[in-house]
Amino acid sequence: MDDIVFIGAPHETPAFAEAGLLCFQPAPGHLVERVVAEQGRCNLLAMTRETFSALPPWLARDLLVRRPGQVFVIAQLPRTSAEKHLVLDELRRKATRAKSSVA
Repeated sequence: MDDIVFIGAPHETPAFAEAGLLCFQPAPGHLVERVVAEQGRCNLLAMTRETFSALPPWLARDLLVRRPGQVFVIAQLPRTSAEKHLVLDELRRKATRAKSSVA
């Protein structure tokens, strides 16, 4: 599913990669570079609260103001298969909405 990109720490990405999402684990010091690169290439940019909190304030604000509905912050990683399916379903719904709002 190329219209959703997940950016997170190495321990965060496996659950999303297994579900077929394009995932990135930026090297230390390269989070901003990866977020800036991917924000224009996807319909929905997903990340955990911890990853979003690690962004500089100017970039976090820019994502929320310039791309409302195209950034999804996951409050906590899904722990069970059922939670994982709920999060993935929500990501897919938001990506579909984001795609139709851009078109």
